[in-house]
Amino acid sequence: MNAVPWSAQLRGLAARFGDAPAVTAQHGGTLSYEALSDRAHALAEVLAARGIAAGTPVAILLPNCAESVWCAYGVRLAGAADTPLGWGATGEEIAWAAQLAGFRTVITTADRAEAVLALGLEPLLPG
Repeated sequence: MNAVPWSAQLRGLAARFGDAPAVTAQHGGTLSYEALSDRAHALAEVLAARGIAAGTPVAILLPNCAESVWCAYGVRLAGAADTPLGWGATGEEIAWAAQLAGFRTVITTADRAEAVLALGLEPLLPG
């Protein structure tokens, strides 16, 4: 069986389906295959530029939305370990998860970044 790398698969879907919807968020917002691929690959480049090595856990603290989908793909494209956190997680729960999983970087929103930073973690805003 020939395994096609994630990057090639995602680029192939983007080339084949382009502007067709890939992700539709429950509370509005649609993401095309092309946008999904572009954003995920851009995030993977950012993670690589930050020196995040393959296998490094990276947390995602986002609500269930289209953004959380392309962020998860981006983390995986970078070879990092996608570590999802529940949007309702408290600071104490995030700190405990960081201790268990060993992540230092947390992809999150601007309104949660300060709280993440206060825990001694590195917030990364998508987009």
